[in-house]
Amino acid sequence: MLEANEEAGESGPYVDIRDSQQYEEVKIGGQGDEAYFWTADAAVDRECYGRFLTYNSGDIQRGVWFRGGGNAVRCIKDPE
Repeated sequence: MLEANEEAGESGPYVDIRDSQQYEEVKIGGQGDEAYFWTADAAVDRECYGRFLTYNSGDIQRGVWFRGGGNAVRCIKDPE
């Protein structure tokens, strides 16, 4: 696990992609075609909410994914 950078306003913990390699479910691919973003909110025990975007669609899809998947980008709420 990676720790949050509190000085940058982050709250973690984050999943380190190097740690996620132990899971068979992890697939790394789609570079340039897809983007996955995850939220800090837990859906259930080992899953999180996320968003999925593709380069050829204007849609933003919502999903629930395994936290160990190592999504590279996190959704961050603007400070109020």
